[in-house]
Amino acid sequence: MRVLWRSAAFVVLTLTHYLWFEMAYGLLPKNGQRLFFLRTRIYQSWGRRVARALGMTLNIKGTPPKPPYFFVMNHLSYVDILIAAINLPGAIFVAKHDLADWFLLGPMARRIDTIFVNRSSLSAVADVCERVDAALKAGYGVGMAPEATTSRGEGVLPFHPALLEPAVRLNVPVCYATLRYSTPPGEMPAFKIVNWWEDMTFQAHALRFLSVKSFEATVHFGDHLVTGTNRKILAKDLHQAISANFKPMVTAEGEPLDHLQ
Repeated sequence: MRVLWRSAAFVVLTLTHYLWFEMAYGLLPKNGQRLFFLRTRIYQSWGRRVARALGMTLNIKGTPPKPPYFFVMNHLSYVDILIAAINLPGAIFVAKHDLADWFLLGPMARRIDTIFVNRSSLSAVADVCERVDAALKAGYGVGMAPEATTSRGEGVLPFHPALLEPAVRLNVPVCYATLRYSTPPGEMPAFKIVNWWEDMTFQAHALRFLSVKSFEATVHFGDHLVTGTNRKILAKDLHQAISANFKPMVTAEGEPLDHLQ
């Protein structure tokens, strides 16, 4: 019953907020402050309401950035989208191109101007740089996950320097955050039920995830900006900064370290 109720809640909330987006974009000037304000409010409302329906408690450390900004964080699950929606006002995200085809999330991602990137394309970086530049000049923030894939939470995976090229080319300081999930005693460990890292289809993982009674997401915003004139050095410095605040969710032997105390 929990899986069915949460599935229905997600569909209803997402469709409702998507329709609000369509109304806002249809009625207001494309580059006006009113659209910027409504876009932010609708996206944050969607994130908060879906998170509540899924049984998520959010623990925030530090101060989220204010737009315009260039932001990165580690990547553990598709649930990360909710954290970004709630905490990153005025955000436009850089995401893998296949997200555009996801059920419900794809149309919403396109509506909020997500920058889709095909990492196998050599021309993708130049296109991303142009769109990032346009987003920042329009007063938005830009967010991404340089790991480019999810993990089980043993540590922070290496960053892909190419994804940070826009920050270098545009000489934009980068803000960052570290994300981690926990579950209460008696629940399946978060690295197994929230993180999406196994060779498992989205549908199979979603059914498992929707069954969890509750979980906590902790996002720790960094206390300084990171700059670099070289994307490899910038990737290394950001990886070190995020890793410094990351508490492993699982040992190398597979023992959980993520239960709430």
